[in-house]
Amino acid sequence: MEQQIGLCTSADGTRIAYATYGDGPGTPLVFGPFWGVSQELLWKLPEGRTLLDELARGRKLVTFDRRGMGGSEREVDDVHVGLNAGEPVAEGGDLFGTAVQLARRICDQAEPGRILVSNVVRELVAGKGFLFADRGETALRGFEDPVRLFEVRWAE
Repeated sequence: MEQQIGLCTSADGTRIAYATYGDGPGTPLVFGPFWGVSQELLWKLPEGRTLLDELARGRKLVTFDRRGMGGSEREVDDVHVGLNAGEPVAEGGDLFGTAVQLARRICDQAEPGRILVSNVVRELVAGKGFLFADRGETALRGFEDPVRLFEVRWAE
């Protein structure tokens, strides 16, 4: 699979480099490389390439360089990530709907420097070597039922 590189602008004006892989139908999967790893390095490492190929299988995958890394601008220390997977509503180049709102609420729960994911994301990458810590069920604004969250853990 070949990557397509682009730049987007965050809400605070920071330029963020991103790449897309694959062209499968349905929900795009957004993946932020590990701290200290740029998209370029991930693409060049055999293990990284295998991970990207697996994540992009049958779907569109979007990766990005964190602020101050690779092709992105400016170092900040308030970056936190929340991931969910599901069917968004696409309209005018934007994505809306429950899947997107849940990702946002999960992100709101993440502390700076942390990545929290929903159970569906954890299940999508099962057997790929990722480590997760169960953060338990959390009540999220706008959702009737609590949502079980998992923190991505790094090998010691």
